[in-house]
Amino acid sequence: MRLDRILLVAGAITLVLGCGDDGGSGVSGTVSAWKSAGLEPTKFEKDDGAKLDATACHRGKVSGIYATLCEYKDAKAATAAKAKGLKSVGNRTGISLSRNSWLLVAVDRDKVDPSGRTMNKLATAFWKK
Repeated sequence: MRLDRILLVAGAITLVLGCGDDGGSGVSGTVSAWKSAGLEPTKFEKDDGAKLDATACHRGKVSGIYATLCEYKDAKAATAAKAKGLKSVGNRTGISLSRNSWLLVAVDRDKVDPSGRTMNKLATAFWKK
């Protein structure tokens, strides 16, 4: 799936789902949301958040897609970090989405999701929780 198409999907998800409340948006809440959506997340390990200017980050995989969840001091900082997240995706298929004080960066490095359906489920579950 082309990057411009992923960005269009990510923008549509943002408009449709809105920001909502924080409601358990931590790593464990996000992993639970992915499991409820039928996805298969691995264990998420703590990672240095310096690359994305985050307070803390965790990395793992979700149904074969590499995912990084980062926490920021507030929603404004998480939103500002979206560009750095997208830059880290590079020319691969991926997303960089913020929700409240959290940023999700997901990349299909191994091309396991050619249709983009898994990436869409991953993003939607992140927004809905």
